[in-house]
Amino acid sequence: MFRHPVGIFPPGARWYLASIAILALLCVAMHLSLQIKAQKQAEAAIHNWADAAEVKIGDVRYHLLRNGLILKKIEIKRGNDSLSIDHILVSANPTLLTGEAPRLGSVVISGLQAELHHSGQLNAWQHDKKLQRIWQAANTLQVDDGTLMLYLADESAAPLIIDAIQLRQQVQGEVRTISLSSQFHGAPVQAQWIRSGTSHWSSKGEVSWQEIDASLLTATIGTGPSFGYLSGEVQWSSGSEAEKPEALSLSGKVTLDPEEEGDASYVSTLKLNGTQSDDSWDVAINSSGWPLDSWGAYLPEIEGRQLQGGVLDGELLLHRSDAGLLFSSSKGVLHNIIYAPIAGSESENWGVESLYYRDAKLDSEHRKLSVTTLKLSRPAITLQPLIRKNRRSSPAPLWSIHAEAVDIDALNVLIDLPEGDIQLSGLSGTCTLTSKGMTDIKLKSVAGNDSDDPEWAIQGEVLRQGGTLNAAKLDVQAKHIPLTQLRPLLPLKSSQSSPLILDGTTSLSVNALLNRGEWLLHGKATSENPYLAHAGNRWMAESISTRFGPVGTGLKKQHVDSLTAEGWHYIATLIPLSLQTAGQDAAARSDQEKTWWTESLVAGKWDIDDIRWKNGKISVGQPDSYWVTNAEFGLSPLAANRPSRVSLRGEMGGGVLMLDGKWSPLSEPMRFLGKISLESATPLFLSEWMTASGMPKPVRGRISASLNVENGEEPGHYTGKVSLNLERPLAEHEVTANDPMISRTGFNTIDLLSRLAEGNEQINLQFPVSGNWNGEPLDLQLLGLSLQQVLRDSAEKSATVISTSRSGKKRVETRIRLHERGGLSLNERIRLLKVVKKMKANPKLVVDLVPKWTGEAIDFESMQRIQYTHYLIGRFFDYRGISKQRVFPSAPTAQDHAGEIASIWVVLSTRK
Repeated sequence: MFRHPVGIFPPGARWYLASIAILALLCVAMHLSLQIKAQKQAEAAIHNWADAAEVKIGDVRYHLLRNGLILKKIEIKRGNDSLSIDHILVSANPTLLTGEAPRLGSVVISGLQAELHHSGQLNAWQHDKKLQRIWQAANTLQVDDGTLMLYLADESAAPLIIDAIQLRQQVQGEVRTISLSSQFHGAPVQAQWIRSGTSHWSSKGEVSWQEIDASLLTATIGTGPSFGYLSGEVQWSSGSEAEKPEALSLSGKVTLDPEEEGDASYVSTLKLNGTQSDDSWDVAINSSGWPLDSWGAYLPEIEGRQLQGGVLDGELLLHRSDAGLLFSSSKGVLHNIIYAPIAGSESENWGVESLYYRDAKLDSEHRKLSVTTLKLSRPAITLQPLIRKNRRSSPAPLWSIHAEAVDIDALNVLIDLPEGDIQLSGLSGTCTLTSKGMTDIKLKSVAGNDSDDPEWAIQGEVLRQGGTLNAAKLDVQAKHIPLTQLRPLLPLKSSQSSPLILDGTTSLSVNALLNRGEWLLHGKATSENPYLAHAGNRWMAESISTRFGPVGTGLKKQHVDSLTAEGWHYIATLIPLSLQTAGQDAAARSDQEKTWWTESLVAGKWDIDDIRWKNGKISVGQPDSYWVTNAEFGLSPLAANRPSRVSLRGEMGGGVLMLDGKWSPLSEPMRFLGKISLESATPLFLSEWMTASGMPKPVRGRISASLNVENGEEPGHYTGKVSLNLERPLAEHEVTANDPMISRTGFNTIDLLSRLAEGNEQINLQFPVSGNWNGEPLDLQLLGLSLQQVLRDSAEKSATVISTSRSGKKRVETRIRLHERGGLSLNERIRLLKVVKKMKANPKLVVDLVPKWTGEAIDFESMQRIQYTHYLIGRFFDYRGISKQRVFPSAPTAQDHAGEIASIWVVLSTRK
């Protein structure tokens, strides 16, 4: 100091400067001493306060001159909640910070990390006086870069993460202003609020957010939309006055966009306006297209299904208190409602396109729902009547539901059955909804433009038992229902090897009862033009009617009173006679001949009291290849392990077919006891079958046959007799290498007939049949094998082959032109009458009706005309007393080709 540059000063000045320097050093020393003392006092005070407040502080620094306190590594825990702060700068004296009435200038917080759990711990923070004093005492509070993880009711769900928190608090007198900016999973969230007053205070504020991913909220909160992006803002105000409780009011608007920055026309909107007082909330909600994805917990379950989706347009009043959650609404519309099965169920979703309501009230706590009016548009439900519902470990709570008037438009019901589905479409009508179920149901199909469109009509009630729809009484009427839609209800099912083809329409009248989960049905049905086809076999009718009941679930048998068919036609597959000989295995034969329809009836436990088929036909191969016409069939009853009385009357090849006896079609194996007879039939109906089998076509003849079967002397045995008579048999003289009779009898068909006729144009065969029903069942295969053995033995006895051609003495008496319709002319009847007189005069005369055809080949129309003319001539002879055994219609052959005129030659000859 005494050196340059001050050394130039005079001595007095130099001593003055030296004194100042010494004083400065003394001040620094005093400051350091005070700083050290203040630091120790601050550390002691802060740590004492921290211990009392249950706060951990890692480091404390106090700046005496700046009156600034720096706290580092602060950790606070309250239950499962935790709060950690890297750095806090507080402008305050430590003694003022830790006192009962702290006074703080400013607080700057950085590096805040908080984890809060919504499990009752928030009250611990709100009632912590020591921490609340610090918050309330700060004139200025600033939080930089904070992060909050908030766990709500479901602790297993991912937390809500709010980060990039910037908070500012400013206190001026009794007014506290707070502003907040942050991000929720990247979406901006901002808030600000103002509080004023002390004993009588008020506050107001607002919060806004943009494009928050709704799925993040739903996964944690459990309510709200499950998809889309949320934006909105909410304003609130609250306050307290003397002798008045604290009150809170809020209003706001929330929007939901299905896509981020999507089309505004698809945005859903929710407007809120509510108040809180006395621990209760009253909120008015205006909803426009707001989704209800997560509201299933507040609404009743329906048949094991819970609300999964839907949107709401309407105004609601929400009241929430300790008593629960109450909703009320004067009117509104719900769209695209989906009720999905509860986890573990295999049921289908139920849906409603739109639901309009009036005066709705819902009490979720007491499980009550009442609505004055409901209008459902296009509801779709699936019923599974045969599937038992699994009992839940915790049964769904019972709801009290009431709707005075329910209007239903275009209801679609899908009845899910093991064999397929039944669809009831377009049902409209009304019903009443009560806690007991649905009553006064009146549903009917909406009439279409076509008078033959399917029509359904349902009346009755469906009641609840034990929380589920478990009782019902319904009257079901239906018209013009396609038979294919009722396939699951029919006794006949498709076999594994071949599907069942159905066609036709049905009308129904059914009384359906549901009691304790079991369905019972009684009623009648009529089908128009039913058609069934299976494995090449076809059955059809002009109409079929039935009366049934009881049928349904839980029954030992399904009972049908009667089954009546009019104008039926059975078309069997043409199966040629194979080259196989008599060594076929009986067990394999039995498997081949198992009938699919018997398996269906036995499996379904069906019993039919009476079957009557009237005015029928049986064809083999082509539909017009009739084997039996004017058939009347009867069977009663048809039941498993019970013999049925069976009868069949009809015309076969112009002869009379009769069948009477007892038949057991549902037994294994089938059994028949009785008589089958055929009198004076022409063999022409066998033409297609014999040609397909490799045999020559029959040209002429009359067949009479009978089969008598009785019980044998031993139990389980049968015995019978077969008689076969062929008069004047004639076949086309054509031998083929694949004639099955060669391998079966050793002779071709032509030689076989010649040997058996033995020159008198007549074949008579008789042979017995007997056996055990289980070991050797009496069936077509056994009869065929027995017949071929008799044919072989009889043919071998004859050493001479007699010609069976048309050669011999014959006269053409007259010619009758081929007729397509109508009757014989007067001239034709006169000419035929002359033939009748000759035949009556000579009983040995027989008449051949030989067709003469024109053209290049015999077509279908020509064949029809030939058959019809045969019928007219035969009817004339029968009317005049000439036995059909003396009239022999012939099939057209190549040698019968005529030059110009097609006709029937009436040829007389003498019986040999």
